[in-house]
Amino acid sequence: MNKELIAKIVEGDLGELARTQLENKTQKLINQLLESECPFLLKPLQVDRKGFTVEQYAQEFSEVSDRVILEAIEKENLKFISGKLQFSLDSCENKMIVDLSSFFEGNDGEWIVKSACIHAVSSVLNDEGLNELVEERLVEYYITPPGYESNYPI
Repeated sequence: MNKELIAKIVEGDLGELARTQLENKTQKLINQLLESECPFLLKPLQVDRKGFTVEQYAQEFSEVSDRVILEAIEKENLKFISGKLQFSLDSCENKMIVDLSSFFEGNDGEWIVKSACIHAVSSVLNDEGLNELVEERLVEYYITPPGYESNYPI
């Protein structure tokens, strides 16, 4: 999956209301997963924890993105096409913004985008991860289908 195809999908004829409803449902699922199974991705749980690089965080977050994909495949019979994770910092650099976009093909060939945005305390990152986001402003990874080794940088 390349950047041009992802851009084409995002710019497609998706109805705003339908997309908003999908995003709200996806956002709720991700929030539930993060709060119940992966709270360490939102804020550090141990004072002595060293934190993540952006790549390590993306690897940990893949458990959440895999669940979103698997639920769409199993419950909605959608075909996963591609997706991306984007990481950035808010203007005060105290929150990391994680944007997830997953692109699916429906039974009728229509494109379906499931996306969500979460905010994590930037202290979940170590110095290397924080410096990378400060310098790069935006770090992106493609989302691979569940079962593949890892996400990879765009």
